[in-house]
Amino acid sequence: MRILGIAAAAAAAAALVGCASETDEVAVVAPSAPAHAVPAMAAEPDAAPAYVDEAAASDLYEIEAGRIALDHAASPDVKRFAQQMITDHTSSTNMIKAAIASAGLSITPPASLDPPRAAMLDKLNGVTGPDFDRLYLHQQLMAHEAALALHQNYAANGDVPALRGAAGQIVPVVQAHLGMLQSMGAA
Repeated sequence: MRILGIAAAAAAAAALVGCASETDEVAVVAPSAPAHAVPAMAAEPDAAPAYVDEAAASDLYEIEAGRIALDHAASPDVKRFAQQMITDHTSSTNMIKAAIASAGLSITPPASLDPPRAAMLDKLNGVTGPDFDRLYLHQQLMAHEAALALHQNYAANGDVPALRGAAGQIVPVVQAHLGMLQSMGAA
């Protein structure tokens, strides 16, 4: 079962990475155009350090993208969604930090974005208005699909019970975000 979970997470990551390459240009007028590949999940997503690194990077991207959206988005719905992302992903970061502490681990989540996620933010900073809304929602859909696979896999197969519990609590939040994105027409 553990191998099946890892294989499913790896397949999800590979599918997302296959959506766009590092050099793809973004066509912000086409909502189905690849915005940028979401970074692949860590090689061992069921090992605590790899899970923490990936979950923290995901949350940091969501928080920073949300802040950009509050300034650049045209749609009030997109701005409300962005504020919800800031709130919820700050909360999930705090849950993971609390789980790390309760497990007595000496893992420090990264405090800065990895280059692929930083590039995604750069793309967001380059547009405003309706073009921003389409790009932001597309990136959010890709990022949340990858986050869902990460948290589901760790909740099922992770090596630290406290972190497994946190991952399990985060899964329904990410699923709700995906539902919101779908209702907003993200593609």
